[in-house]
Amino acid sequence: MNHKKPPFIIPIFLPHQGCPHQCAFCNQNRISGAPSRLPSKSALTEEINRYLSFERDQEKEVQIAFYGGNFLGLPMPSIISLLDEAEKFIQAGQVNTIRFSTRPDTIHDQLLDQLTNYAVSTIELGAQSMDDQILALSNRGHTANDTFRAASLIQEKKFHLGLQMMTGLPGDNGKQSIETAHRIAALSPDFVRIYPTVVLSGSPLARSFKNGDYKPMPLEESVKLVAKIYPIFMEKNIPVIRMGLQASDGLEDHESILAGPYHPAFGHLVFSEIFLEKIKLQLRNKKDIAGRCLMLNVHSTSISKTRGLNNQNITTIKKLFQLKSIRVLSNDSIPKDQLTVDIND
Repeated sequence: MNHKKPPFIIPIFLPHQGCPHQCAFCNQNRISGAPSRLPSKSALTEEINRYLSFERDQEKEVQIAFYGGNFLGLPMPSIISLLDEAEKFIQAGQVNTIRFSTRPDTIHDQLLDQLTNYAVSTIELGAQSMDDQILALSNRGHTANDTFRAASLIQEKKFHLGLQMMTGLPGDNGKQSIETAHRIAALSPDFVRIYPTVVLSGSPLARSFKNGDYKPMPLEESVKLVAKIYPIFMEKNIPVIRMGLQASDGLEDHESILAGPYHPAFGHLVFSEIFLEKIKLQLRNKKDIAGRCLMLNVHSTSISKTRGLNNQNITTIKKLFQLKSIRVLSNDSIPKDQLTVDIND
C-alpha cells in the first residue's frame, strides 16, 4: 500500500443530512446530484461495490468518504449504522479507511473517542471562513473559535485534518479570504480545499442575488484571489487538494448555477494565473526584449499551466512585452512550480 499516493475515494453523498439549518450558499442536492436522504444499507453496499469494481491503481489506499452533509450532526444511530456498514468492507480487506466532512461545532471529545472503534482516518471541517461577521452573514451558526477548537481536538486525537474554505461569501471583498487562509494555515491541517462561492438555485443566496443584495465575485477576480491564497498554503507545505466545485451532472445542466465564478477547470485557471505572474516577474527587469524570442523552460507537467487555457498566457505575454515569439520547452530538472526564461534574437 502506497500511502504517499492520493487514496482511491468511494464517495457517499449525504446532501444536507445532519445540517441544523440552511446556510446561505448551500444547496447540496444541486452540487451532488443526489437525493436529500440517507442511503439504505442495501443502497450503500451497492454503491461501494460499484466503485470497488472499477479498474484502479491497486497500490492506492481505498477510502469510503461521506460527503455533502454534516456527518456528526446526524442522529447517533444513523452515524453508527453508516460506520458499521463501511466497517464491513474494512473487515473484509476491501477498504482501508473512512473519512467524512462535518461542521466545526459538531466536534466533541467524547464523540471523537467513539470514532476510534472504527477505521476513521480523516475528518474534514467546513470552516468556510475564519471571520465571524462573514460566518454570520452566511448563516453558518458557528464561529471561528469553533473551528480552532475542533481542529485542535481532531489533531489531538491523531485524525488527519482537512479544512474547507470559501471565497467571495457575503461581506467578503477578498481581504477576509486572504486572512482566513492565513488563519487556516496556522492550524497546520493535512490538506485544504478552496471553493469560490457560486449562486446555486434554490439556495437562500439565490434570493439575495435576485433581490440585488448579493453580487458574486466575477470569475477573473476569483481566479486572481485564489492564486494569491494558494501560495499561503504552499509556504507551509499544506496540500490544496481542490480549487473550485467539482463538475457534476447536477452542476452542468445550466440551471443549477445562477451566477458566480464556476468553471469546470477552475483549478487549472488558478495555476495558469500563478505561472502568468511568475513569467511577468521574470520579464519585468529584462531590458530591450521587444521583438525578440522568449523561451520558457518548465517541468513537463507544468506546460499546460504555463501556456494557460487556450494559450491565453502566451497571447498575454507576447502582447504585453511585444515579443516576436514564445516557445515553451520541457525540462524536468526544473521544479514543478518554477520556470526559467531565455531570450534570443
